[in-house]
Amino acid sequence: MDRKVGVVLVCLLFLLIGEVSAVAQTEVGHVRVTQEAPDLKLEDAGRHDVSQSGRVSVYVVAWSTLAMAAATGLGAVPFFFLELEAQWAGLCNGLAAGVMLAASFDLVQEGQMYGSGSWVVFGILSGGIFIWLCKKILEQHGEVSMLDIKGADASKVILVVGIMTLHSFGEGSGVGVSFVGSKGLSQGLLVTIAIAVHNIPEGLAVSMVLSSRGVSPQKAMLWSIITSLPQPIVAVPAFLCADAFQKVLPFCTGFAAGCMIWIVIAEVLPDAFKVTALLSSRNW
Repeated sequence: MDRKVGVVLVCLLFLLIGEVSAVAQTEVGHVRVTQEAPDLKLEDAGRHDVSQSGRVSVYVVAWSTLAMAAATGLGAVPFFFLELEAQWAGLCNGLAAGVMLAASFDLVQEGQMYGSGSWVVFGILSGGIFIWLCKKILEQHGEVSMLDIKGADASKVILVVGIMTLHSFGEGSGVGVSFVGSKGLSQGLLVTIAIAVHNIPEGLAVSMVLSSRGVSPQKAMLWSIITSLPQPIVAVPAFLCADAFQKVLPFCTGFAAGCMIWIVIAEVLPDAFKVTALLSSRNW
């Protein structure tokens, strides 16, 4: 029991670290937008002017964001020391829901920094409808399976993993854009570190959903990292074409947020309450 309590405390620490890094990421974004947007054409800055001290190469962006994505796997570390029993499933789903909701609010805030709030709202609605349609398609295909999980649980895992992967596209775009400008290197690395720390509790959320359904820690870690691979994949083109990517970021971040909000409200939280209520009734 002491070991389990310790692991729960580690999980809560990861969540706290993620929220602190999210605040840091937001502050960096505010500073960059307010200081650089008025007089900087992102499309040309930081890449063609060799004399700028903050000039960044594509290799720096690629390798730093790849390391950032790999940090997501650290979220699975607690599950190498703890084998989840049935009574932990409700807690894990609840914590995962909290992390996903926090990430969705961060995405909404980020989208508002880059453009019109109406595009963010449109993205949120589009994301919710998109996931609802995906769920209907999965239901029509009958029993699906993933990682030896079958039935309704497999559908939930597919949706959670898919949504966490989808939201990484928006984060990768933001990180790529942050490397642009006269202070591109220091600014980009600061944002990269903030996102890397923020990725740890997101990896924890994915690992919780998988581990509570019997997936091994090794596979949970692998799939946690996979959900963040779009970050380095998108960061490089976002860095090279920053002006174009900045224009679509409000919709993209809103879309990812809408997907996560829907899956939390419609799937993850109901599962948490259902498992907790079932175990409570058995104890009585």
